[in-house]
Amino acid sequence: MSTIWEVDDADEEIEGLDAAGRADPAYAAALGLIPAPFGRRSVAVTIDVLVYLLVQIPYWAFSVPLLLMFARSDISLYGLVNHPNFFLAALMAGISALLTAALLIIQGAFQGRAGVTIGKGIVGIRSVNVERLAKPGFWRIVLRTLIVALSNIIPVVGPAVLFSSALRDPEQRGRAWHDHATHVWLVDIKKGLDPYDAKRMRIARKVVKVEVVPQASALPSLATSANGGALPEYRPAHTVSAGVLGVAKSRGRGRQDAVGVTSQSTPMTPPPAGERDGAAVVGGYSGDRRMAEQRPAPATPGADHRVVLGVPAGIAANTPPPPAGPAAPAPAGSAGPAAVRVPQEVVERPVEVVERQVEVVERPVEAVERHTRIAVRLILDTGSEHVLDALTVFGRNPESDASSAAAVRVPVADDTRSVSKTHFALRPLPGGVEVRDLGSTNGTFILRGGVETQVASGASLMAAPGDVVRFGDRTMRIDAS
Repeated sequence: MSTIWEVDDADEEIEGLDAAGRADPAYAAALGLIPAPFGRRSVAVTIDVLVYLLVQIPYWAFSVPLLLMFARSDISLYGLVNHPNFFLAALMAGISALLTAALLIIQGAFQGRAGVTIGKGIVGIRSVNVERLAKPGFWRIVLRTLIVALSNIIPVVGPAVLFSSALRDPEQRGRAWHDHATHVWLVDIKKGLDPYDAKRMRIARKVVKVEVVPQASALPSLATSANGGALPEYRPAHTVSAGVLGVAKSRGRGRQDAVGVTSQSTPMTPPPAGERDGAAVVGGYSGDRRMAEQRPAPATPGADHRVVLGVPAGIAANTPPPPAGPAAPAPAGSAGPAAVRVPQEVVERPVEVVERQVEVVERPVEAVERHTRIAVRLILDTGSEHVLDALTVFGRNPESDASSAAAVRVPVADDTRSVSKTHFALRPLPGGVEVRDLGSTNGTFILRGGVETQVASGASLMAAPGDVVRFGDRTMRIDAS
């Protein structure tokens, strides 16, 4: 019994094709491929023709004159064969034929596998397969050369019409009729991406595949946290300690939901009968029993009723009364209340309390500044994610120097060894993400809006959410968390 193994011979997926299976010019443009200009294409053809004529010099210099003599019947066939220059003429014709054959094979092989001829290499253009954006293939180049050769049936006019058809390309990519027939496209490698640079093409295809998902930036919450020790998400630029002066809304006498009060707060109790609701007060509500409890008791004759501005009641209560002294005489005919005396030590004591309160307010400034840093999420080209909340060093086996001893080290696997051992570092800042190259071999680049900017070795550049960082053959997208 024999077993037959069936292999799924599925077609290779080709990137950059539209729904109809044709090459999409927008995809090639996104990769950074630029059509070769018509002027340089003409110069490349001229150079290749001159090289072809150069290898014909031995034939034209030694063989053609003898053949012309035979054609004009100046010598017979016997005279041609026995002519003193016949051997030299035959040798030069053979050399020219061998050089021509070698030139055509080499030019065709190099153009089929690397998209380059002598002329194209000098002017900086390459031939590619328009669908795969890779080598066009040897036999496609042979067919393209035959079409050009057949156009010479009508000298001058035929080649002129053929090459000028590139100016009327409906795709605006500079492809002539023989290019459309053989699926060949000529690209400019001086101003655009070289499609035969495998590493950069691989990176460009990865970058084009990355879809930057727009995300709304997180706004700080204005709600009061239930945790009394937590820092507020939003801190105004200026604060006052005088509170808010306003008119309280009427709450009625039923059960009210506490707003901004934790579960440990004292529950609200209904006001006593006969007390008016909704009174205008400073920093409180007249219908609140707790406020009623905190109101000062009616004055009692003979009691020490001292008023201390800005001093808590506990401090004022624990302050011993001043020594008794002779009472100042009251003006004649005055029946008003006695003048209120504020002891000097009572006025000076709250200064320490106020200073301690200022210290408490200023202490969390550093923590608030740390909180203003944007939250960043890093997405590698493998799909893995990393949250950036501190200085982080990336590389194959990153090491921290003295200036970044406390940095987080994230190793990045790279089989091609295009990533340095300690390649680059990222630091979250309020204005974005600081990207610093740590002397890498292949450099660090920031891609934004199709424009790639290199980070100089040892220098830093600012990146923003949505940018792509390229380091070696690897890429990383910066997203707002």
